[in-house]
Amino acid sequence: MKSNICKIDSGFSKDRIFREVEKSAQYFELDKKSELQLRLLAEEVIGMLEEIVGRYEGDFWLEAEPEEPATGYWRDIHKVDFRLHVQLQVRLDEESREQLLSVASTGKNDPPRGIAERLRSFLDQCILDQEDLAFVSTQREYFMPYTGYMYDSCYMQGDTMIWTLNNYTQKVSARKEGEEWDELEKSILANIADDVVVRIHGRRVEVIVSRAFTK
Repeated sequence: MKSNICKIDSGFSKDRIFREVEKSAQYFELDKKSELQLRLLAEEVIGMLEEIVGRYEGDFWLEAEPEEPATGYWRDIHKVDFRLHVQLQVRLDEESREQLLSVASTGKNDPPRGIAERLRSFLDQCILDQEDLAFVSTQREYFMPYTGYMYDSCYMQGDTMIWTLNNYTQKVSARKEGEEWDELEKSILANIADDVVVRIHGRRVEVIVSRAFTK
């Protein structure tokens, strides 16, 4: 099942996205706790979009895939895989690009706090250096040291850069200390989502937040 597509631009409607999430949860008869967790994941995604909407535009939708029950009856469905999808296209004019470059090079912005903010900063840096993502992925300390393990958690697949929350969690959890570990323990994304996958290809960005719910 795929929800209606919600446009992401400078005037996008948060309420419309929440309605689509709520409809999907009710369609599969999720309990109140699961419905709330799905809503919280949507809020995290929307929070990130609000920070970058001036530089990107695109689409949001939700997909839900029930696990086929052995009996074949709808009433016997006990597990549903939900995926929140965001597909973005970079819309960065030269003036905005210069402003973003200035902030990145001088460090006059506050260091990101929390996984969602680190991910936003990571995306901003990648769109500035989209012509050579493979090189950027190996130069974390030079390009953006305050993103911590963000670059260490990504890899190249052809000319597409891929970052996953599970890879990031594994890197940070190996030390279990410092600011990133504290953020991870408190993160809604880390504590609710099964995974978050980000794919960056040129001027296109795809974000998928996945979570399976049992009934």
